[in-house]
Amino acid sequence: MKIIRFTITEQDVEQYAEISGDFNPIHLDLNEANKQGFSNKIAHGMLTLSKTWTVLANEILTPHDIFYQFSVSFLSPVYIGRQITLTISQLDNDYQIEGKSDGKTIIKGILELKEKL
Repeated sequence: MKIIRFTITEQDVEQYAEISGDFNPIHLDLNEANKQGFSNKIAHGMLTLSKTWTVLANEILTPHDIFYQFSVSFLSPVYIGRQITLTISQLDNDYQIEGKSDGKTIIKGILELKEKL
């Protein structure tokens, strides 16, 4: 089992909005996020996924690993500036991923690798 921590920053969210064109105010404006029932601005789901994938690619996978399937579920919003703790467990050629922030599970998934030749 491996535990990795990271944070999604304001700058990450602003850059992602520029690149993706997703300027939904719940990501960029605290008042608007509050109006929608969030206690803070939230990170884009795909930004959270890309940060998770970056951690997997840099910390777990080797250049020889070929992934077969990567599936995740988003279970709770990720608030900007909050630490995310990923717990990654390997079972044969699969990795189970669980991300938590503020004691809540925010993302769960599985990465299935093809068998090495």
